[in-house]
Amino acid sequence: MTDNPMFALADRLKALRERKTALEAETEEVNKLIDEADYRLSGLMAETETQNFTRAGTMFFLKTTTRASAVAGCKEKLFAALKAQGHGSLVTETVHAQSLSAGGIRFFLPCLRYGISYR
Repeated sequence: MTDNPMFALADRLKALRERKTALEAETEEVNKLIDEADYRLSGLMAETETQNFTRAGTMFFLKTTTRASAVAGCKEKLFAALKAQGHGSLVTETVHAQSLSAGGIRFFLPCLRYGISYR
């Protein structure tokens, strides 16, 4: 180590970044182990028809989630139908961040300014 504060901070920054990388790899591995244990526990609970139980002060329970998605190629029809039936609040339309890059901005700004539909 040297007496130069800039070099000392550079060394510290490098060491901290290396530690962060190591911790991220460890976190990824732990997340895989958690997912595996969760999957196995859920399977065993379903197999034994156990809806919930408490162990060491923690309650474990099965949770079923149902998700729906539009059939390929029918998303616009689905959105229009939802809006027509008064369920427009379920529809969220977003602009991808990369669409607003330098090239995209040149295209979108005139459309927005003059009310031109860009679809």
